[in-house]
Amino acid sequence: MKIGCSLPAKTFMPEYKEQQTAYDPLESLLYGYETAMRIGYDYIEAAVGVIHDLTEEQLQLLARKVKSGSFRLQYCNCFVPPEIPLCTAPMEQIEAFVHSTMCKLDMLDVRTVIFGSGAARRFPDGMTKEAAYERICAFLKLCNAVGSDYGITTAVEPLNSTETNIINSAAEGAEWIRKLDLPYVRLLPDMFHMAMENEDPHVLTENEDIIVHLHASEAPGRVFPGKFGGAYLKKCGEVLRASHWTKNITVECVFSDFESEAVQALKFMKEAF
Repeated sequence: MKIGCSLPAKTFMPEYKEQQTAYDPLESLLYGYETAMRIGYDYIEAAVGVIHDLTEEQLQLLARKVKSGSFRLQYCNCFVPPEIPLCTAPMEQIEAFVHSTMCKLDMLDVRTVIFGSGAARRFPDGMTKEAAYERICAFLKLCNAVGSDYGITTAVEPLNSTETNIINSAAEGAEWIRKLDLPYVRLLPDMFHMAMENEDPHVLTENEDIIVHLHASEAPGRVFPGKFGGAYLKKCGEVLRASHWTKNITVECVFSDFESEAVQALKFMKEAF
């Protein structure tokens, strides 16, 4: 098992109130990577929005760094922005976005993109859950088709019911994934959302075969793991250690002070998992 760190720029996490309005996406990625590696993390994860903010020149430069081994981006999260509501947007717009995103991720050798995107997948008043289900399934089938061309897996991240109104638990997400049975669509449980929905940690080991990796932060507030003692995370750790869990876990939280809290989070994760 490896422990990674998700960079905060361009995240959709509702708890993150201090979004950067002006920043350099390349500098943000390089600083985050260098800092995380220095602290002792095994890899970084970043938001898709940061990748789309790169200029073509910056994207090519970063691709060269990936090829030389001086930069590595393991996963990308926050797949779809709120401006593309999946239940109502034209499929042509969605298709163009998926193709553009996966092309850029492929240039950076990113092999997993995480579909949380609570606002983008929320279905509006007046639409039935069944109709929303069909639209989300159509999106995931598209991701599977495009992902098969690039070798990129889309990981569905269940989000708690305060953030969206569809796919709200790891158990529900697992049911969706198994029903769809698509090779490039898998599951990404987040232990913060699991805690918010009071899920049994054993749902992780019961569905290990379809899980790509995990996210970790602490409720309430989605703070760094261990800030409040990490009781729920420790329970998850006990379950995972008993099953000899080997899949990666990313710290994805709201940082008040990135460097100091990332150090504390890593120490807790190593002890708990």
